Amino acid sequence: MSNNMPPMPVEGFTADTVSQSPTPKGGGMRAPTIAAAQHAIVNIRTLLHPRKQTGYGHGKNSLRPFVTQRLQEMLTFLRMYIYSARGWMGSSLVAANFLGQGRYFSRQLRCWSLAFILDRSKLPDKRSLMGRISRLQDEDVKSDINMHLQSLGKYVSAMDLV
Repeated sequence: MSNNMPPMPVEGFTADTVSQSPTPKGGGMRAPTIAAAQHAIVNIRTLLHPRKQTGYGHGKNSLRPFVTQRLQEMLTFLRMYIYSARGWMGSSLVAANFLGQGRYFSRQLRCWSLAFILDRSKLPDKRSLMGRISRLQDEDVKSDINMHLQSLGKYVSAMDLV
């Protein structure tokens, strides 16, 4: 996974230079510049579609399915941000609506994207969601259980599952 990561220090993009507006009165997040968002899009695409060793074409990424999904959602939001006149907040609301989600998810998109823009090692994780979803709906857990059951063969007893 580390060979697919973009360079961690991003020259020219710090917490001070990434913002295009002062902190809002409510203490909310500042919107990043369009250039910072464009740079993040390039880095997300590199993570999602790493180049093959030969230099031709793209290989499979080594990210977990959950992280891949979240990065694709962030990519949708950031593209809406740089190509529309809706601004940071409006673009997140439209992206969340497009993805079939609501206002809370739009806020999460802004949080994940800003964290990634400021530090390229900050990938969305499941820790914040584990209390709200069933572990059986988790694609990683589901695939681990499926692999285990397949390794047991045709005849499985209840003790094999414990």
